Amino acid sequence: MSAAILTAFAVTFLAGPAIFAALMRLEPGLFRLTALALLALLAGASGMGLRTHEASWLPVTPEVATLLLLWLSWVIAVALVAMALRWRITQARPRRTITVLGLLATTLPWFGLATARLMTT
Repeated sequence: MSAAILTAFAVTFLAGPAIFAALMRLEPGLFRLTALALLALLAGASGMGLRTHEASWLPVTPEVATLLLLWLSWVIAVALVAMALRWRITQARPRRTITVLGLLATTLPWFGLATARLMTT
């Protein structure tokens, strides 16, 4: 396995759930939901914008930066949905289920990357 794939695996399975867990510690509310929505949009738009520009100031290639920003946008969007559900649901059991499903959902991009890699080799 290449170093890039191992790095992508570590980012997806360690950093994604860690970011999600940190966001889920925040108390849900309209301001936080709006802020998360704007942050997800900003990360996604930034990633798409980098795709078409030469960014020599980046420590990584524009393609890698695009993937990282789109992945971050995904993690934030998952946290946004989970937080919105937690805001409406007050029972403890469904809230725990939402959190667990959100943690699992943050790893979904890895399976897309692995499938794409499998299909191209």
